[in-house]
Amino acid sequence: MSVKERIRVLARDLTSLEINTIRRGSITGESMPDPRHALFDIAAEYNGELNRLLQGDRRQVEAAEASLRCAFGSATYNPGDTGVIRVEVRGPDGAPLPGATVEACVCGAPVFMPTAARGGARVARFAGPMAPPTTLTCDGEGRVNVPFTFGEDEQPGVSVRLTCMDAATQMQVPLRKVRGSLHAFHYLNSRANDAGETAQPWLVRRIELNSIRLATVLETLAPPKDDHGCDRNDYTRRHLNGSAEKDGDQVREKPPELPLSTTDRVTLRKIWELGCEEILMQTVVQLDGDVVTRLTDDGAKEEASVLHRLHSEGVRVATQSWRHLVDSLGSFARSLF
Repeated sequence: MSVKERIRVLARDLTSLEINTIRRGSITGESMPDPRHALFDIAAEYNGELNRLLQGDRRQVEAAEASLRCAFGSATYNPGDTGVIRVEVRGPDGAPLPGATVEACVCGAPVFMPTAARGGARVARFAGPMAPPTTLTCDGEGRVNVPFTFGEDEQPGVSVRLTCMDAATQMQVPLRKVRGSLHAFHYLNSRANDAGETAQPWLVRRIELNSIRLATVLETLAPPKDDHGCDRNDYTRRHLNGSAEKDGDQVREKPPELPLSTTDRVTLRKIWELGCEEILMQTVVQLDGDVVTRLTDDGAKEEASVLHRLHSEGVRVATQSWRHLVDSLGSFARSLF
């Protein structure tokens, strides 16, 4: 990208300013780490919050002939674990359907294959391999346990498809831990997208949107040397630190730095900084003079005057810096064009 093109991109990004005042239970005071570590942090935090909010990914599906009530036997799983999904089958009148048959199929994680660039993406996403379906029969109370195994080397995104008469659903296996990888962000996006009602729908929506946004960033990055497709960032935390995976293993070289554009780096920083915190007040200032301020119910209360003063001071400092930056960019651009 030429200098003039970079200036155009920067000028476009400076057309608005967003100031957020957020609530957090505790403050660590740490700054954003290397981008690969930052992606790991984001994925881990998002996964933990989804596990907390979804509580094992319960599911209820209503259809004309039958309804399914499904729940994982455990709230989360590790690679190599064997688990079950508890299924209840009921008829249109809500009564159990003893002897009903449930067809279950374990679907592997999505597969990313190199492809010609389409909108900048270096890979295309395809459905993962499907195991042969298994048919199980409900007991006298219309219940059945569907077993599944999450492979040791499986990527996030393994799901179990359940069908009974005209009722069907597909549930993502909830994982205890994930890396900051391409598979992890698609998995987090899918879980958030499939989520039902939760105590914090705004957080589920944020996880859904930011996860696919970060997955899209990784899909556009050139792969590391001797790899193919795109940069999946599929590393353990110890590998990112250049450490051996366990005692006695060979020490590995750290992965190369992520070749992020300025825009993608800013996006990553904002997502990392915000995390899963609740925004109490937000002000958006447009270059044409429009100003929009949003308040939550807590931020609109009279006793929130201290927050209002803090937010107003943040807006004042940010707009001053923004004005100086826009003026400097304008002077520099005039000298080039």
